[in-house]
Amino acid sequence: MPGGDHRFSAGEKKGQGAAQEACGDTLRFFQGRKMNMRKTASALVAAMGLLAAGGAGAWTMKDGVIQFSNGEVSYCDGWALDAASIMLSRQEGRPVDYVYDAYHEPSDITRKMRVLFVRDAQAYPIEDTKEKKWAAAEKFSNKVKGQCFKSYIERVPQS
Repeated sequence: MPGGDHRFSAGEKKGQGAAQEACGDTLRFFQGRKMNMRKTASALVAAMGLLAAGGAGAWTMKDGVIQFSNGEVSYCDGWALDAASIMLSRQEGRPVDYVYDAYHEPSDITRKMRVLFVRDAQAYPIEDTKEKKWAAAEKFSNKVKGQCFKSYIERVPQS
């Protein structure tokens, strides 16, 4: 479920235009600036959180546990899948295969985020066993997914 309109339910599309504009502004801000790629990716993951949460269904707190809507979880799962694909491809020395691209054309934001994820993945060493390669992909994927969820909590008010 990489970026684009297909990540949003009908109720979530309402605030999408303004959120996409905010993401575009963030992308332009980072262009041409030399920053640690991890910081850049973290900031852009935060910006994509605005894109995903532009509509209804913001996170809630129930009995001290944060709960996200299905749309929010799906959105972050899509970025995590891209991150896992990128890292596994790096570990195995092959081109990246984005699973959902066969079904949905990736958005411009998705393409730009992927470039940043590829750069961020370069900081990880190439592992020597299949198990370690898969573990690196899982770690990277979980990092991206965690950053995505964190961005919701930091930037979207609890509903």
